[in-house]
Amino acid sequence: MKTLKLLLTLLIFAGIATAQEVHHNDYITYYNPVLHEPDSVHWLLTPAMLTCKVHLARTNKFTANPAIPNTKFNSDYEKSGYDQGHQFPAQDASCNVTDETECFYFTNMVPQRPNLNRITWKDLEVYTRKLAVTQIVSVTCGIKGSLGSIGKNKVVIPAYCWKRLQYSGKTEIYVMPNQDTVVRHLFTYYRVK
Repeated sequence: MKTLKLLLTLLIFAGIATAQEVHHNDYITYYNPVLHEPDSVHWLLTPAMLTCKVHLARTNKFTANPAIPNTKFNSDYEKSGYDQGHQFPAQDASCNVTDETECFYFTNMVPQRPNLNRITWKDLEVYTRKLAVTQIVSVTCGIKGSLGSIGKNKVVIPAYCWKRLQYSGKTEIYVMPNQDTVVRHLFTYYRVK
């Protein structure tokens, strides 16, 4: 298992495609127009992004990115069995109106199985926010591989979703299969570094 995890880590970081870099208010997306999703997304999660007095209500207004043409994929996700998996999470964006709007761009989404998106990946997001309440956490997440595609635009279904956390001189990397069986283990099981 350890060898497989190391191999996956090397494949992920060696294989990030050249993509269109788009800077948003608090995150950067590296959008791949061939895949119709980001290869990766990066942001610095700060205590201020989490500790505002009033958190915005989640809008769920999934929409095209005005900076990138042809990025409206609502119908591709409908009845696909896949969630619109945020890379830069809505909860990380809930203290700022601009962040809240921008985090719902499809250029910040990848198709994720419900158990990954709603349980195991979400647990990793919660853990990341706990770290960031008292310190800045550099977060980069992305995808690797393909399980096919969804919809008329053929949005690629990633085989794996990964996340790298850097804080206080430490680095943690997690690689999770995009399968509902991911819930057989806690998110910590998927740590490869």
